Amino acid sequence: MTSSKSLFNFGIYKNTLKRFKWGSFLYFIILFFSLPFILLVQDKEYLVRSYSRVLETTPLLLQSGFMVIPILLAMIVPTIVATLCFNNVHSAKQSNFVHSLPVTRLENYISNVLAGLTLIVLPVLLNAGILLIMSLTGYQEIIASSSVIYWFFINIAISFIMLSVSVFSAFLTGHTAAHIAINILIHTAPLIIALGIYLVSQIFLFGFSESDNFIANEIVNNTPMVWLYARSLSFINKGNMFLTPQMWIFIAMAIAFYVLAFVLYKNRKIESCGDVAAFKSFRPILKYTATVFAAILIFGMLASSNLGAVAIFTIAAVVTAVVYFASEMLIRKTVKVFKSYKGYIGFALLMAIFISIFAYTDIFGYERRIPERADIESATIYNRVGENIPFVADDKLIEDVRTLHAELTSDIPVVDNDLDRYSLLRVRYNLKNGKVLERAYRVTEEVHKRAISKMYENAEYKNIVYSFDMLNIDKVKNMELRLGTSTFTHHISVNNDAKAILEAVKKDLAVLSYDEIEGQQFGINISFSISQTAEENEDSKVFVTAESDDGLYYSNRMYHINMQINSNFKNTFKVLTQQGYYAEF
Repeated sequence: MTSSKSLFNFGIYKNTLKRFKWGSFLYFIILFFSLPFILLVQDKEYLVRSYSRVLETTPLLLQSGFMVIPILLAMIVPTIVATLCFNNVHSAKQSNFVHSLPVTRLENYISNVLAGLTLIVLPVLLNAGILLIMSLTGYQEIIASSSVIYWFFINIAISFIMLSVSVFSAFLTGHTAAHIAINILIHTAPLIIALGIYLVSQIFLFGFSESDNFIANEIVNNTPMVWLYARSLSFINKGNMFLTPQMWIFIAMAIAFYVLAFVLYKNRKIESCGDVAAFKSFRPILKYTATVFAAILIFGMLASSNLGAVAIFTIAAVVTAVVYFASEMLIRKTVKVFKSYKGYIGFALLMAIFISIFAYTDIFGYERRIPERADIESATIYNRVGENIPFVADDKLIEDVRTLHAELTSDIPVVDNDLDRYSLLRVRYNLKNGKVLERAYRVTEEVHKRAISKMYENAEYKNIVYSFDMLNIDKVKNMELRLGTSTFTHHISVNNDAKAILEAVKKDLAVLSYDEIEGQQFGINISFSISQTAEENEDSKVFVTAESDDGLYYSNRMYHINMQINSNFKNTFKVLTQQGYYAEF
């Protein structure tokens, strides 16, 4: 006998809360000691002094140091709650009892979901209440009431999203351990797929470079778990999460997971309790997903090793075979599964074909792609990682880049150049559609020198390489000249003469070749350096990093210039001589 009067059963809801209230209380305690307690035991004046500067841009509660633990809890607790609230679908005894009650499955499902949400919301609500009281009774200077409300809704939104996946996972299986494993698998599946794309690209695509818009990076950055965590800890840079379309997309996806979870619950059989896969159609999906992910992970672990290709593929074959047949054993509940070897052979053949396509063909046109001139905004070839990328919009330089790029891709090997001694060249295009195309090549020293020498024919390129593009020479008041050997270093501080020296260096850079700047190994070598912290640059405005409608933008980061000048810098040494510094050296 079932009831059709209501979608909600208060008795089930109340019983679930009563059974697992200890978990909710434990969540409250952990959350309390991770945030309100820490603020309560610290001196208020100390907090004001310590955070007065950052409070101008970010409320105290929303700073990453205070958000880490609450956000991690908001991601972990829902899995535990779903495991507890829906454990009845994994136990035959509990399942028979629950389904003998005069309630529909929809009533049971909604009542348990609401009970789970209540177990999560109450601890967060109580802690938010404590923080709100603090914000009104003596902590006004460091805790804004609006930030407490935002803190509450962010925690609840993340928990709502994470719980949806865990509830959905509960009905795919009849086993508690498998429920947790499948839940983790769903959350991390985009990351594993991204790793697979990265490995295939890195190993088999000639010239592969991890550019800004690389699809694997896009997948990682937009994986709900990663996006929610990263955005929660970066309020100062990213702003209100609820004003972004991604947040509402994730909430809509969560609602869809809750609906799909009920569809699974409605159609699953009680007899599936104890089965790793609750549905027959889910068994091959689970088996092959586990096997493919095992292959990706083992390749990821072995990719940076010194093992040869034969050893790597042999190890991968053994590991994936173990995972494949182990999955079969768990799904079928028997060790007699080796007759299903044809499925593994089919998997192995498909993997071999997939890898061969990437290794021996350029099916996507990635390796030989060179943008048309009309599509390029600016371009560069460079070899310095982590420094200013010298993008230049000059027509001649862009054509030189395209010509050199065509030479580099004229003879594509199966794998990248395996040279004992090589240099890394990066080819990069800023396209007019806003995207970036980048490639990286291992080349001989001869090819490297020829390519960079060609780039050094452009004065703007050299200005960017040596950071003169961001240096506001008129504002430089302090500079240091340094002459060094293996036994001593002599320093000279330059003050009023800095501007004249820097202008001479910039004038020399404009006309000197790569060999003349970097090729001199002996003779006179003097380095000059300018270094400023964010605070110093805020006052001095030496390093300019962009132009805006309001004028120049001065960086609030630390920047420095430290470069060698040699006897080819004629104008520079002329100024040094006139000012008396050369004589001192």
